Amino acid sequence: MVDAIATVSVNREKVEADARWDGIRGVLSSLKDRPATEVLEQYRGLWQVEDAFRVTKRDLRIRPIHHCTPRWRGRVAIAFMSLHCARHLAHGLRLQHGSMSTGAINHELVRAECWALQDPATGKRLAAPMNHSRALRRIHSTAGAKPFTETVLLQPDSIASPHPPCHTREGSVVPLRK
Repeated sequence: MVDAIATVSVNREKVEADARWDGIRGVLSSLKDRPATEVLEQYRGLWQVEDAFRVTKRDLRIRPIHHCTPRWRGRVAIAFMSLHCARHLAHGLRLQHGSMSTGAINHELVRAECWALQDPATGKRLAAPMNHSRALRRIHSTAGAKPFTETVLLQPDSIASPHPPCHTREGSVVPLRK
């Protein structure tokens, strides 16, 4: 335990001297042969690169990329294509319906679900959509995809696939189990 009294004081002269620099930024660059306006313009565009990294890491969850493995070039290509598709879709949504972030697009696509049911009378397996929000319908419209809005018959080969055509929940009629 320390029993001491501390005294705090503010040097007003230093505060006033420092206030002269408020609102001014400095940029260090190795581009000595370029005009200052060009260097500043390049610096101002840096936010787009940082935003692209943020989207690929947070929204698209593409990380880590291990450069020592032989597949790293493929992972970088997939990351770039995913980012391009996400940006293209976000741009189309912005033009047609208003702004929607890649995080919001990802959230809506992950939430899209369907019920997988089996008709007890015929034995046919069906998929019925659920949780289709207005935002998801806008995404489908912008992408030019036909929205999954009605119950459809599942093809026999899609049932054997380990990945169903959409996220499924067990139906209340007869769940799809073998």
